[in-house]
Amino acid sequence: GIWKNRFVAKILEDEEVLFSGTDRGVRLSGKAPYVEYDVSVINGEGTKANETAGSKYKDFIGKMAIAPFKGGPLAGLKINAYGQDGAYGQDLPRSRIIGGLSYESKRFNLMGTSYSANDKKTAVLAKAKGQGFSVHGVVNFSDVCWGFARFDQWDPDDNKDEDARSRIYLGAGYKLADGVRLGLDYIALKQQTESSASKDERALATHVEVKF
Repeated sequence: GIWKNRFVAKILEDEEVLFSGTDRGVRLSGKAPYVEYDVSVINGEGTKANETAGSKYKDFIGKMAIAPFKGGPLAGLKINAYGQDGAYGQDLPRSRIIGGLSYESKRFNLMGTSYSANDKKTAVLAKAKGQGFSVHGVVNFSDVCWGFARFDQWDPDDNKDEDARSRIYLGAGYKLADGVRLGLDYIALKQQTESSASKDERALATHVEVKF
């Protein structure tokens, strides 16, 4: 919600598939004077496949946002935390810890996030620890025009050398009408080491969002 430009690019945790964007489960969320919270128990398989005998394990997720200031210039500041404890199967952990700071105002949004993931997808693979971060900002020049920038860095497996990658997003958006937005942007994917399966990419793109 702070990035506000999903029609241009998904956020890092979606790009790197740290967890499914949708899932089946039970969720409880609410707000207190200085805290927003969200806890859930989900299948962990997404909504495209049903659970099988080998994937019956549930994921437990807790999210919290603390807003320590209710007035003044820091009223839009939040401390954000996310924890997930799940499994691909028996003795195959799938855990994530995400945390950072965000700031929202009418003029601009800023956010910095740190990511840590522990995975063991099969019994024959070593446990992989992923680390990364993302920083992004959005500046509203007017009610219909804005600019945005983002930098992501992700290393998916500390057992492998030179498999890290980074992404850069630079662009501007324009609201054509209610429910219609246009984005013009530059996107770059940089591999720590290029291979036949992992290439550097650069693109100029236009994106259109239509809501009705």
